[in-house]
Amino acid sequence: MMSKNSTTIAVSGDIKRAYSSVSEIAKSMGFSKIEISSLVNAVSEIATNVIKYATKGSMHVYVSKNKRVLEIIIEDKGPGIRDLEKALQEGYSSGLGLGIGLGAAERAMDEFEITTKIGKGTKVIMKKYLPIPHEEIEYGVFSISKPGELLNGDAYVVREFNGDSVLLAVIDGEGHGEKANHAMVVVKDIVEKNYKLPLDEIMRKCHQSLIQKNGRRAVVGLCKLSLHHLEYLGIGDTDIMVIADDEGRLSPHSHPGQLGAGYKNVNEKTSTLDFLPTLKVQKFTCPREVTIILWSDGIQRRFRKEDLPVEEKAQKIASAIVDKFIRGTDDTTVLVVKRKK
Repeated sequence: MMSKNSTTIAVSGDIKRAYSSVSEIAKSMGFSKIEISSLVNAVSEIATNVIKYATKGSMHVYVSKNKRVLEIIIEDKGPGIRDLEKALQEGYSSGLGLGIGLGAAERAMDEFEITTKIGKGTKVIMKKYLPIPHEEIEYGVFSISKPGELLNGDAYVVREFNGDSVLLAVIDGEGHGEKANHAMVVVKDIVEKNYKLPLDEIMRKCHQSLIQKNGRRAVVGLCKLSLHHLEYLGIGDTDIMVIADDEGRLSPHSHPGQLGAGYKNVNEKTSTLDFLPTLKVQKFTCPREVTIILWSDGIQRRFRKEDLPVEEKAQKIASAIVDKFIRGTDDTTVLVVKRKK
């Protein structure tokens, strides 16, 4: 079920009415003061642009997903934006209002989309997800570089979305030190920007980007957890364990191989990507209460549920895995997600 609130934007006083309305709705949903401040700034910037360039427009605010998703649509029938790429650049602003720029407004949101047609107007769609409550889900993580190395070639990603789902990733750049770190940064950036895409699409984007980076390679484990489903796609020697009732059913595994293990054919317009295995996303129905553990090859593979303090908090489980099973000869990452209800 979705609720709606609408505001006309035509004079300067409407800007305050618009962001005050968003502020009140966001507060009632449970957003923090910092999150509300970011929302207010974004609405102010876009509403200011409506008055300056289009004279008049409207704002519609929707609350959905059991009051966990806030959607704001601001549209006008003005001249449109001729250079949208420039308008989204850092530091570019309308010159009025708070002056934070469209780029900053975009970063304040979980989803941000602008459609514009010259002479017909502009439509901005923004979405902000309420974080999943700590009472429902908790995270534990441990990520360190190989002893003696300053840079970590491992990383993790946790991105909540839709008010009830989370994308998890453990990334391990090949080797260790600067080269591994460089490969990791490439992959992490793609995962963070494309976290809502299907897992196989995210993986292909990572693979193609690494090929373009002169032979950098990485292994990756991607997991998407929603209300009653779990999806997993892993390439290489990252691993996953799922602890739940009837967990024998829940036994995802990684494909062999490496992302970036291909080559560019300089005589062709496209890259040769034959080294990427067929990507098959494993999908499972899972209970509400579940614990997911993802780890890189800095951890030994030989541990069982019985070896872990599974009744403890997620961070304590992560720390216990590292204390008992770290190899000490490579970068190491453990990510534990515990959904309690």
